[in-house]
Amino acid sequence: MIELLVVTSIAVILMLAAAPSFTQLLDTQQLESATNRLAVQFKQARLEAIRRNQVLYIHNLEMSTPTKNSWCVLVTTSAVAPVTCDLTQVISSLQGDAFPRLSISNTKSSVNVDPSRAITGSGMTYSLTSPDMAEGKSVDVKISSKSRVKVCSVGTVTGFEKCGP
Repeated sequence: MIELLVVTSIAVILMLAAAPSFTQLLDTQQLESATNRLAVQFKQARLEAIRRNQVLYIHNLEMSTPTKNSWCVLVTTSAVAPVTCDLTQVISSLQGDAFPRLSISNTKSSVNVDPSRAITGSGMTYSLTSPDMAEGKSVDVKISSKSRVKVCSVGTVTGFEKCGP
């Protein structure tokens, strides 16, 4: 009986010690998935604009609200941004509810993807964070005005290359 108590106690202690690293693993997996899906979405938007020979619009919705998973990134043919993350008349979308532990920010509400393979304007950067990240750290998805996509980290974030100067 005493042996069972000792074994159970040791098992509980080991599980409690592993819990923080498990949440970090989940956060890293969500960061990798979200950044990869954002990068693929922009590459697909660029290819679709070329295929259609039409300007497409990338709309960033609800990124300024405190609710983490209410945001979405929509690719549409309309210059007018939808009011909500409604999926009607959308070419592709990325919904924040797929990444419940992540927060995302972007200073631009939308950009145009021209069929000449460029984003109109100066490009944009998405910054993603998780609850376990230290203040000032983030994983950035940077889209240049030439539609090049780069994923890097501000500060040291496991699994991501540091952003250059």
